[in-house]
Amino acid sequence: MNKKLIFTLVAASLSTSAFAEGINLSPVVVTATRSAQNSFDLPVSIDVVDQRSIKEGQLQMTLSESLIRVPGITAQNRNQQAQDPQLSTRGFGSRSSFGVRGIRLYVDGIPLTMPDGQGQPGIVDLSAIKSIEVMRGPFSSLYGNSSGGVIQMISQDAPKTPEVGASLMYGSYGTRREVLNAGGTEGIFEYN
Repeated sequence: MNKKLIFTLVAASLSTSAFAEGINLSPVVVTATRSAQNSFDLPVSIDVVDQRSIKEGQLQMTLSESLIRVPGITAQNRNQQAQDPQLSTRGFGSRSSFGVRGIRLYVDGIPLTMPDGQGQPGIVDLSAIKSIEVMRGPFSSLYGNSSGGVIQMISQDAPKTPEVGASLMYGSYGTRREVLNAGGTEGIFEYN
């Protein structure tokens, strides 16, 4: 009986290691620690929402559309553009009646959070965002006090040649979104 069990365990471990060698996963590089690192090398609870998840099938009106799939984040849309969505993570921000409190918001390293801890993500154009990095837990204190989490939005890179584009979205109840964008590189300056 013991020989059968040992043989089964050895066979299972060999098949698991052979299966694991055939899987190629691309690394996820995050910059929430202020230097680009592989997410698997960090002892941090962090997730990255890529550009495809931000844009495809989304109106790109509020941050709650993109963050609804991130574990540990509660993103409630107010369905009213006059108020920001309510974001909370691990209890921080859950008692805020409007806006974001206790969660640090950044766009390309520039803080959107006021010194009192209140932030307003509604001023960010999500069509210009390349990725969103969400850090939860105690390591978010690297960004200052009263930070229950950090949401870092990273803008798209400027194109090498000048480009102009537009997009239109229409929905029920008179919902519409119109975007006109221009971007390019001029010497050492990049613009979007």
